[in-house]
Amino acid sequence: MGSQAQVQHALDALAQLADALEREMLDQIAAEPALADDFNLITSITGVGKLTGAALVTAFTRIPFASSDAVVAYAGLDPSSLHCNGNAS
Repeated sequence: MGSQAQVQHALDALAQLADALEREMLDQIAAEPALADDFNLITSITGVGKLTGAALVTAFTRIPFASSDAVVAYAGLDPSSLHCNGNAS
């Protein structure tokens, strides 16, 4: 097997592992009704996909945020704090 084929084989194996981990993560969230409700609510936001939603749901259960502003800042979901060139205001 040539080096390019070996690299492709490794990439395919990593993709399969990532898919399996994502399925397991989503199964774990689905098994907890409160997490599933939060996950469904979070992922209903345009631009928040499964991985970001899972990360946020996990953070919400582990970090005692003082306010919704703290959550937005933690998640980096406040585009109004950036100028057009991407620099913070």
